Amino acid sequence: MKMKIDCVTCFMKQAVKAAKLSTDNFSRRIKAVKKVSAIIADLDIEDPPPVTATKIFNSVIESTRKSDAYAKLKKGSNRTVRNLIKRAEELVGMAPDRLAAAVKLSLSGNIIDYGILEDFNVEELIEEEIKVDIDYKKINRFRDIIKDSKSMVFLSDNAGEIGLDGILLREIKKINQDLNMIIFVNKTPIINDVTAEDIAFFGLNKEFNIVEVATAVGLEYSTLSPEAKEIYDKADYIISKGQANYEILTGSDRKNIIYILRAKCDVVADYAGVKTGSPLFRFSGKFFLGKIK
Repeated sequence: MKMKIDCVTCFMKQAVKAAKLSTDNFSRRIKAVKKVSAIIADLDIEDPPPVTATKIFNSVIESTRKSDAYAKLKKGSNRTVRNLIKRAEELVGMAPDRLAAAVKLSLSGNIIDYGILEDFNVEELIEEEIKVDIDYKKINRFRDIIKDSKSMVFLSDNAGEIGLDGILLREIKKINQDLNMIIFVNKTPIINDVTAEDIAFFGLNKEFNIVEVATAVGLEYSTLSPEAKEIYDKADYIISKGQANYEILTGSDRKNIIYILRAKCDVVADYAGVKTGSPLFRFSGKFFLGKIK
């Protein structure tokens, strides 16, 4: 997915927010924004937006000398979701279709995105989303995919959100206990994206194989280690979580990607053909699995 002119405004907004979170030193903030301005001036419009976003956040980290400006927000998100886990599991247990309910929870969790949104209430969204109708023919197709797969790679997205993703991953394993589920996480912090620390917070490292990959906003295949590339290439299916991964991978020729996200900005919503804020549950960018109605 190529960027639009609207992305430029978003880049600057994200940079200013990251600089403010990183330091109280005004000169360092200005230095960070100036460097970001130079990156934007030289951006490649053919690149998906997250590629430029990665350069921007790394530049802010370098300018402000703050490696994890979102640490406090991430910990808060993790604690918030941990307090919701019991209720979320109850909702799955009461649902006529556990997999469908788990998908809805995962979609609800994707609202936790400090790179794009300023205000959200994941608890309210969980209660609302679980009541939304869904096409069970599409869920059953997903179930068949799970049953027929030997390995899957889950591309993680944000802290907090990963706790709700864990409920989905456990439901997937219940359907296919022999499935090798591998979770890709960033090696180092960037925005509020998942790292091994967030995985451990929810105990997912004890249940699934974890692979740390080169830090980026969304998966950048070219930066993967040979070992990570082999795992990714050989996986029967990729579950791509979140908007950044969608932006990068939706133009891929691969036919085995399942996208789970919310279209949180007008650019992505327009590209996907939905209203801003809509949940998306799609297969390789097509309407194979469709969307929750």
